[in-house]
Amino acid sequence: MFCPYCGVSNERWEAKCFVCERSLPSLDAPAAASPARARAAARRETSQPTIASVGDRLIALLFDRIVVVAILLVGGAWAADRWSGYRFQPTLWSAAALGGVIFVVAFLYHFLSEVALLTTLGKAAMGLHVGVEEDRNRLAAIAIRNALRIVDAIGFYLIGFLFATFTSRRQRVGDLVGGTVVLDWPVPRGGRAAMMVLIVIIAVAAVWLASSICPTCGGQAIPSVLRH
Repeated sequence: MFCPYCGVSNERWEAKCFVCERSLPSLDAPAAASPARARAAARRETSQPTIASVGDRLIALLFDRIVVVAILLVGGAWAADRWSGYRFQPTLWSAAALGGVIFVVAFLYHFLSEVALLTTLGKAAMGLHVGVEEDRNRLAAIAIRNALRIVDAIGFYLIGFLFATFTSRRQRVGDLVGGTVVLDWPVPRGGRAAMMVLIVIIAVAAVWLASSICPTCGGQAIPSVLRH
């Protein structure tokens, strides 16, 4: 039986949902046909948001990574044009510095977006936003959840995926420590489509702007960008 409030599958004989702990409908009542329909019914019956699915969060993360890569692409083109005569020597320190720059850019993108709007372009496109527990400071909670992406991202986000899959409120390490949870929030389809179009525009504009800033950089790649 699918819980009509959070969409989680429960055993038929359980009286309460093991995730949201709300009373389940009687066995005589018609059960929801699918988790998606259960979540839709929950939105109609209650104003409380439901916990976002891991799949939606992964897609939102992919969209957000497109935006982060676009920012890095423009920044990399500017740096390559500014120091065009400098001979880059790949070392452990230079790799660490590059990784640090990538982490800082990703952190600032997520942190500033979530502090201001409780969402990012990727999350908005999937109809998601970040909820902060009542006893937590919003600024500190969001800073912690995004700083700990460095832990969740281990193994191409394997750690974050496992925690989000097996914790009751689908929280990755950053959410558990920061006291946050990612929630579904009703966003009109037109609004979500507009966010997706905006992400595509940002990606295309980044490629055009980078080629304009550094026309000779067409054959050069920014190392490791897509791995973060």
